[in-house]
Amino acid sequence: MQEEQLHQCFQKNLAFFKEFLPNLYQQVEEYELKHTTIDGLANGEIDLLINGKSQYRKAAFEYADNEVERFTTQLAPKAQINTVVPPERDSYSGKRYFFESITKTINKFWDKYSASKSHYMLDDHSPMLVVMGVGLGIHIDKLGQNKDTHTLFIVENDIEKIIASCYITEWYRIIPEFKVNTGKQLSFILPFDAKSTEDVFIATWNELIHFAPRFPLTTLFYNHRQTKESEQVINRFHEDHHVFLGAWGNYDD
Repeated sequence: MQEEQLHQCFQKNLAFFKEFLPNLYQQVEEYELKHTTIDGLANGEIDLLINGKSQYRKAAFEYADNEVERFTTQLAPKAQINTVVPPERDSYSGKRYFFESITKTINKFWDKYSASKSHYMLDDHSPMLVVMGVGLGIHIDKLGQNKDTHTLFIVENDIEKIIASCYITEWYRIIPEFKVNTGKQLSFILPFDAKSTEDVFIATWNELIHFAPRFPLTTLFYNHRQTKESEQVINRFHEDHHVFLGAWGNYDD
């Protein structure tokens, strides 16, 4: 990519943020990069450097292709989701209106999904996807091209990576594709003041809990670049989601 193309993309993103994401615009407009640079290579590839250290081994586009392919292959249609065990036929036998209604629903769909009595199965879409790490945003663009996602969260606590992505990724094109009137949504979770992975976890948790039951029952996590920090956050979700589920005891009431 030529330098002129990078600046055009950045300016278009800034204009979009100014109109539709003014809080983000105010944070990135005058921020000067301190430890982050984009390296354009003669072969058309690019790289992201943090404190001079390569993040993509001088091949960000190839890296994104391979990473997204691995992710979508593992979560192809008919893949199993390890979550709560699906209910059996006639699971609810109490003489309550809710029990009668949910029993009719379960029995109606039981034959269709009878092959998966111990797991939920993925359809051809992701109900909710949480991408840990924005990088240059290339993987997020490719995910949108390869998998239909209804609710997408992008978690990033380094403002410089968000700014770097604005030179490469056409957020002004991608974000409007998630049209609310079609049941879709794209949101950023940007705890720029986070001092630890615990802070990132709390900021992310506080957003996701508004989306029950998609969270936690059908929430998928994508760990960009397989960082240890993001893995720690994801593991906290795996450890603590039962606490959230346990709070549903009086949902029927």
